[in-house]
Amino acid sequence: MRNAALGWSVLFLLSSFSSPAAGAPSSWRIVPGSRLGAVTARSTFGDLVRLYGRSNLVRKTLVSRKGENVLGVVLFPKNPEKRVEIAWSDSRNSRYPAWARLRGQSGSWKTPGGLTLGTRLTELEKMNGRAFSLWGFDWGEGGMVRSWNGGNLADELKGRVAVGLQPANHANLKADEYRSVVGRRVLPSGDPILRGLDPRVTEITLFFHQEGLGVSSR
Repeated sequence: MRNAALGWSVLFLLSSFSSPAAGAPSSWRIVPGSRLGAVTARSTFGDLVRLYGRSNLVRKTLVSRKGENVLGVVLFPKNPEKRVEIAWSDSRNSRYPAWARLRGQSGSWKTPGGLTLGTRLTELEKMNGRAFSLWGFDWGEGGMVRSWNGGNLADELKGRVAVGLQPANHANLKADEYRSVVGRRVLPSGDPILRGLDPRVTEITLFFHQEGLGVSSR
């Protein structure tokens, strides 16, 4: 009986760690320059099936930040809190992620420092330890962080993570105020009109390779 009990205990422990999708906090961790959950630069479609289950994956054509169509896969396509878009570097063999993108108002994934979908601009400033800058809204790069100005997030994100924000409050914005925060212009995070919009993080993209990143961390 003792051996049988020991055997069941071992099986339970193995099952607890067999899938990173089981719900442990580390399962939803974004580690810049390394991984998103169990997804790394060397992952293949087969790896993701084994780790997350075939029912949690959908092959899909994705659109990159440059507007290019790329082949990839969506992880947790029916769960907005966990949904991830993953583009392949080697699309022919469905392997080696180029980037993984999160979009939405809130989510389970976060960096060790707490950056996640839904993080407010003022919270980003606290995480960064200083003001930062972002592009004006309503164009191709609209709302993307342009520079962390050498703050804490420059070190944590290692130039491998692009962060985008969108206004949560713009109902009472006047026409001249609107013009001051849209288009290809750089906005300091301390801008009073910008802060009145209460921007929140709605996009986080982790790049697995340095080339083509297009994000200034400093």
